Amino acid sequence: MLVSLPLGLQAKTPDVTQGVVMDGLESPWDLAFLPDGTMFFTEKCKGLSVQLPDGTVNNLLGMGGTAGYAMTSDDLVCEGQAGMNGVTLDPKFADNNTIYVYSASRTGDNPAVNRVLRLRVDGDLASVSDRADIVTDIPYKQAATEHPFGGPGADNGGRIRFNPQDGFLYVTTGDNHNSGLPQFGDKMGGKVLRIDGNGNTAPGIPME
Repeated sequence: MLVSLPLGLQAKTPDVTQGVVMDGLESPWDLAFLPDGTMFFTEKCKGLSVQLPDGTVNNLLGMGGTAGYAMTSDDLVCEGQAGMNGVTLDPKFADNNTIYVYSASRTGDNPAVNRVLRLRVDGDLASVSDRADIVTDIPYKQAATEHPFGGPGADNGGRIRFNPQDGFLYVTTGDNHNSGLPQFGDKMGGKVLRIDGNGNTAPGIPME
């Protein structure tokens, strides 16, 4: 059905321009900004980096097997849609230099999982330390299925953001092409987790 709007109500097409901020990235996934334009970013199969206002790029936390990073963690892995995904800054970053990332992880012969990592960025934004895994067992798709693009690591979730109104960290998790995960309250897949900066469950939301 086509609907013609009066001239005064017709939508105006915005003017959109574009410019290259960075190039040469491999599967860039998420961004987090400081007020001065400093840009933290993740590359799914490489890791966490930061671009300073003068254009300098510091590679902070690399996946296992990457090179050129101030710190690498061999347990962090990339497969399918999974890898180094979301990044967000602590609301009090100016005071505590704390940053959070969502990443796939595999230790030893254990099955892969997704984790939320809390890190401290040093004062000149050149390295990270004090890693704490505040959520350690978010489901990860282990094997391929018949779904399109249904290989290991698919439907992985990974966006993380602090809510400026309640101060809690919201973590989106994937359903791993498993319809059962979103249906059960004791499974963390297919959910939006609401936690504090230490990974503790936030108080329940009152139901009216």
